[in-house]
Amino acid sequence: MDIKEYFARISYRGSYDKPDLETLTEIFQHHIRAVPFENLSIHCGESIELDLAATYDKIVKKKRGGWCMENNHLLSWVLKTLGYDVTLLGSKVYVPEYDAYADDIDHLLLKVVLCDKSYIVDGGFGMAYQMWQPMELISGKDQPQTPGIFRFLEENGIWYLEKVKRKQCVPNQSVSTSHNVDKEVCRRVYLFTLQPRDIEEFRARNLHLQTAPDSLFVTKSICSLQTADGVRALVGWKLTEIMYNYKDNMDLVEIRILADEEMEKTLKEKFNITLDKKFVPINTSRHWIELLSLLRNGEAGKMNIPEYFARISYDGSHKDADLQTLTAIFQHHIQAIPFENLSMHCGETIELDLQSIYNKIVRKKRGGWCLESNYLLFWALQGIGYDVCILGGNCYDPAEKAYTAHINHILLKVEIKGSSYIVDAGFGGAYQAWQPVMLISGKDQPQIPGIFRFREDNGIWYFEKVKRKHYIPKESDPPTDATDMGNIRKLYSFILKPRHIDDFQELNTYLQVSPDNILRKKSICTLQTTEGIYALVGWTFTEMKYNYMEDTDLLQITTLTDEEVEKTLKEKFNIVLENKLEPVNVRDMNLEEYFARTGYKGSLENQDLETLTDIFQHHIRAVPFENLSIHCGEKITLELEHVYNKIVRRKRGGWCMENNQLLGWVLKCLGYDASFLGAYVFNPHKNAYANIMTHLLVKVVIDGKAYIVDGGFGVSYQMWQPMELVSGKDQPQAPGVFRFTEKNATWYLEKMRRKQYIPNQNFSNSDLLEKKECRKVYMFSLEPRTVEDFRFQCTYLQTSPDSLFTKKSICTLQTTDGFRALIGWTLTETTYNYKENMDLVEFITLKDEEVEKTLKEKFNITLERKLIPINIKGFYTI
Repeated sequence: MDIKEYFARISYRGSYDKPDLETLTEIFQHHIRAVPFENLSIHCGESIELDLAATYDKIVKKKRGGWCMENNHLLSWVLKTLGYDVTLLGSKVYVPEYDAYADDIDHLLLKVVLCDKSYIVDGGFGMAYQMWQPMELISGKDQPQTPGIFRFLEENGIWYLEKVKRKQCVPNQSVSTSHNVDKEVCRRVYLFTLQPRDIEEFRARNLHLQTAPDSLFVTKSICSLQTADGVRALVGWKLTEIMYNYKDNMDLVEIRILADEEMEKTLKEKFNITLDKKFVPINTSRHWIELLSLLRNGEAGKMNIPEYFARISYDGSHKDADLQTLTAIFQHHIQAIPFENLSMHCGETIELDLQSIYNKIVRKKRGGWCLESNYLLFWALQGIGYDVCILGGNCYDPAEKAYTAHINHILLKVEIKGSSYIVDAGFGGAYQAWQPVMLISGKDQPQIPGIFRFREDNGIWYFEKVKRKHYIPKESDPPTDATDMGNIRKLYSFILKPRHIDDFQELNTYLQVSPDNILRKKSICTLQTTEGIYALVGWTFTEMKYNYMEDTDLLQITTLTDEEVEKTLKEKFNIVLENKLEPVNVRDMNLEEYFARTGYKGSLENQDLETLTDIFQHHIRAVPFENLSIHCGEKITLELEHVYNKIVRRKRGGWCMENNQLLGWVLKCLGYDASFLGAYVFNPHKNAYANIMTHLLVKVVIDGKAYIVDGGFGVSYQMWQPMELVSGKDQPQAPGVFRFTEKNATWYLEKMRRKQYIPNQNFSNSDLLEKKECRKVYMFSLEPRTVEDFRFQCTYLQTSPDSLFTKKSICTLQTTDGFRALIGWTLTETTYNYKENMDLVEFITLKDEEVEKTLKEKFNITLERKLIPINIKGFYTI
């Protein structure tokens, strides 16, 4: 082995005659940028040997990488050769899935002593937790490096390494999951002691990590390499490239899924690795591998009551199968185990098998729906000696005002000293009983959630709840499913015929696949608390406190962003999902609700131009063109249900992809021949049209004539009537004269404006004022488009620092005689043609505290989150 050959491998050309910190740092940085952290040998049918000569040959001569026991072993030889005081240490890596450190030492690192100071040198961790400089071994001191802030903490001789991370910008959200983009701000890395180790102590672990079915390195093929400005990683087929601190305290995370045929080329071009043997990528959840291993070994069958009690935090007695014990166990169950159907919206299958349910709820700390939660409770109660049987219920459908024709709910009946009790831990929400309910007809049974009652009629039992009033604070979001069903809420009916779990297998399958089923239309997670409930339905988080005031429950409702959903599940429900959740809360969209939003009360009988014009004008005068979500920390998504909910139910506005998508849906529902087109907006600053298609508009054909309907441009360039698609024809409207021009199948829209009178001369030279009398607006072709064609643009426009929409907060609304616009803190109100061929343009500069009031009074917008107004000078005119 030759030190000069090693230096050639890592491209190090500096001095090495003096073993100091500067030289150590320089060699270390060259190492981590030349030698990948990788476990590809495991997935190429090769064995990883802890022999220094073999490691040298692999990394230096074959230009491969290695994991910690290879990288740091080689690095220790290099440093010792150069005269450094080096000691091997062993650590236990933190495992986020289990929120715990490994049971055994599974990571090798180095301690280097220089001038009586100790430093940790670790060139074998990889990914975003790879240190870039030797770290001084001192407790509690923040040590900022390019990847983030690292810190050691010492307690009773045990040292803990953690990293404080920056925020992350992920342009391609479609491939972002919790496995790729770590949401934790401070992440534990590993713990270790200062006990010196020998390489021989790692041989057993080296073998285990490359052979055990539950090893991270068996379940995932990993290759990561530090770059000059970040890190790149290939995990399975997923290539991630991180640029550290690409803008103020934010890392750029770009993720791409590779095809099989791209893997070899990517390893060569991105990591400088050429493999000798065929590589088989893999990226499997470690938990499932572990579970399969347990099943093969027959160990997973050992379900036990103590483990279940630990899951629900019950430490009381269960010797007596009495009502008091039943009540205590039941309450611990419903306050620990959520009612949830998230598996359906994570691409997982819900199995009606007791072992699967036990593993999911007890070991993976998930929740379940009635078929899971009550079946697990049935097993537990039966196991401790209760006389319990399964019953089937028919839930009440408020929309149909009837009970379902078929059984769709499971509940339990428990017999104690001659009395029967219904025990149901699987209804969730505000209709979840908190105590076993005695099976007696007509008796009010008050509980903290309200009064429950059974009624019996000809052998059929009916379960209902008496509701309290609700108090919703003004700052809370309005409820989205506010159907008034009176003071009594019917829940379900049932008979006392005992059932077997197999009676529900078909139902279990149906509920997961039927598109008409409520559980398919909504992602639901609810949990009982000590004083009320938490509920997350789609993006709507509700916190209820029972009996907050006399006979009144407090409801606090918040609409979450996609990013907040995962955090809320963890913090409020103690749920960490293995797969990416796609929240959903589908409510039937309807034209009546849309027209109530726009104030349209006209006829809908004829799909003619007059009706189209009337509907269009009501839309642009009721629905603002706005991008405020970007400046409130919200994400703009293009799912129609999201757009509908935002604009119609939450009374917000949107930009072109939202406004015109919604308008297109309305027109199609009414029978119009409507299709989407894509346009390239004119940039006056560059005197050119955009090079990407960023504007969605609608084409409508009536009696063989085509019209452009665009309700998503805003300010003075917003048309007020559908425009006939004819070239060279002036089409005068209240805002000015619009005109299409067609050249070689490309259509150009331009607008001729009037003169402008600005009373406040301080704004006469405002960059918001259009100086040209004829303004190009956009160009487009007649090629039909779909919403899918705009997904990239939607992400780009709300994330790119070069985007107009990240530089300016914009809200504009057409009025009966002009329009108003709020750009940053600048409010303008324009009155069209207030005297012959002249528009009146009035300017006001608002204070921060006036912005919220202005949005409400001028635009009828109440934001759920705090707006940060912005108006960076740029190419935007009103």
